[in-house]
Amino acid sequence: MTVTYKKARLSGILGIIGSSMLFYGDYLFHYVPGSTDMLYNLTQISDFKIYINAFIAVVATWLYLASVFHIYYSFSPSSPVIRNLITALFSTVFLMYGIEHAAYLSLAISAKISALHNLPLEETTAFAWKIFTGIESMGSFIALFLTLLFLIQVLRKQTLYPRWMIVFFPSILLIFKPSLSGFLTGDVWTVIIGGYYNLIMIVFFTVSTLTLWKVKEPVASFQ
Repeated sequence: MTVTYKKARLSGILGIIGSSMLFYGDYLFHYVPGSTDMLYNLTQISDFKIYINAFIAVVATWLYLASVFHIYYSFSPSSPVIRNLITALFSTVFLMYGIEHAAYLSLAISAKISALHNLPLEETTAFAWKIFTGIESMGSFIALFLTLLFLIQVLRKQTLYPRWMIVFFPSILLIFKPSLSGFLTGDVWTVIIGGYYNLIMIVFFTVSTLTLWKVKEPVASFQ
């Protein structure tokens, strides 16, 4: 299969849509007007929003996986081994995003159970939180390896990206989260910080797609 610049554009757009869906899912999880206690906010989530988030987790993961063609194309100048490795790592991270979002459903359901039966919130959600953070830690380890490879290849000009693209790589954008967390307040804080991991994916895919929009390199063939 070959990846043309048109397919790369479409794939990048699908990445934007997938990350936007998960960001909206985070909004449904966390947003309660006037409350910045995101764990408490989960006790207020409706059954319908839980159903919607289950749907979002599946569809957004499909879209994320479809976006790997965009990544593959952007690494056309790299060797086939490096290009395939980075594509595989991105695919794994995208799968982890979907799995984490689905795992967060158990946390939301546990929080609802605590509210319905007047149980201690932190104790009732402890096991679900442990599962979620465990999955998150696994994904973080993979993302770290991916970050190193991405930065090296971009800085060595072995991709179609300009070097400044590293500023918009998700792991780099995470550096700004503590500063934003201290700056933002109220409902804006809840929406941005609650969905930050997916928000930075929206930024990455948007900048990446726009950056490569006019690039018409020879097609990249899967090897």
